[in-house]
Amino acid sequence: MTAVPKLKTLRSEPYKAFIREHPCLKCGNPNTVAAHFPIIPGASDFWCIPLCDACYKGLHADKCFLNERIYPVHLTTDRWVLVEIIRLRDEWEARCQHERKLEMLRFDKG
Repeated sequence: MTAVPKLKTLRSEPYKAFIREHPCLKCGNPNTVAAHFPIIPGASDFWCIPLCDACYKGLHADKCFLNERIYPVHLTTDRWVLVEIIRLRDEWEARCQHERKLEMLRFDKG
């Protein structure tokens, strides 16, 4: 029998910094942390959402987000959060592509 390979958890400090640039998804506070959603062990940094300290602590304290229970992603009832995660990833990808183009222009001039 062959062993099932362990999946690598993706980590990205630049992506988490990008997430912290956005206001809290729950209350709109501009001071945020990059919180993993849903709360599952080993979640990739690319599942982070911006939450202020108070909302983040509330999320961990009662496992409740906007009066709905937190479930693994395939069972989540917070579909709007998943849509927001996808929107943030698209924005991140667009920023990365723009930065790559700028880098290529700098390279061409040098």
